[in-house]
Amino acid sequence: MGTDKTALVTGASSGIGFETAAQLAETGFGRVIVAARTEQKSQDAKKRLEARTGRAVFEALAADLGDLATVESASDELKRRGNAIDVLILKLGCSPARNWSATRTGSSRPLRSW
Repeated sequence: MGTDKTALVTGASSGIGFETAAQLAETGFGRVIVAARTEQKSQDAKKRLEARTGRAVFEALAADLGDLATVESASDELKRRGNAIDVLILKLGCSPARNWSATRTGSSRPLRSW
């Protein structure tokens, strides 16, 4: 039984984010937006999720959360698409690291993320 609920999952191209997106679709979400750092990664995740779940409820979205310009672009794209987002899952996996680097916009992030 499907619903008209929409979820957005960041980091949905692999690991916990991918699994979360699959389970949301399998539990009946009518729209699951899979966000990844690049358009290619999000499109690949969409295809793999459709193959895994047998459901055509996935939408790809490019959003590199370490680059404010792509976040703003993704936000504009979501506004253009319309529909409210009922569930937002911001997945981030990283390991403790001694070395940190700065993104292009100056925020810090670990050199190694999962």
